[in-house]
Amino acid sequence: MTTKNMFTRFIFFILYFSLFSFLIFGMWEWMQSPFYQDISTDFNRIVWFRIHCSLIDVLIVLGSAAFVTVIRRKLDWFVSLKIGDFALLSAGGALYTAVSEYVNVEELQRWGYSPLMPRVPLLGIGVIPILQWLLLPALVLLLTKNHLSGIKRD
Repeated sequence: MTTKNMFTRFIFFILYFSLFSFLIFGMWEWMQSPFYQDISTDFNRIVWFRIHCSLIDVLIVLGSAAFVTVIRRKLDWFVSLKIGDFALLSAGGALYTAVSEYVNVEELQRWGYSPLMPRVPLLGIGVIPILQWLLLPALVLLLTKNHLSGIKRD
């Protein structure tokens, strides 16, 4: 495969990976709503907050994918996935989220958990946002890979 074709494939990967990330993480943001106390009763503000959180999730997962690309030293690492790729992709998001949840819930009190949120013992952070990063990056990666495999190649 030529370098140009590999780069083109990588660009398509980033585009579809971003799109699927926004859709999947966006659905998750709405589904996990009962586990959080909303920051407002204004519906427009709630919608904007969910969109904002979904976009941040996309940036986090793209950063994790960039990290995997650097570690693997291959632009097309997603073609031949290894179990470590899934672990690296999830680890970055889980670590960021754990720190963010602790700081924003416990220290800055920018948002809060509802009584339904199970918490990680000793840390006090929510289990649901950590679970998000253990499940969703792999799902998005598999959806993207599957979608790209259906696109005709040169």
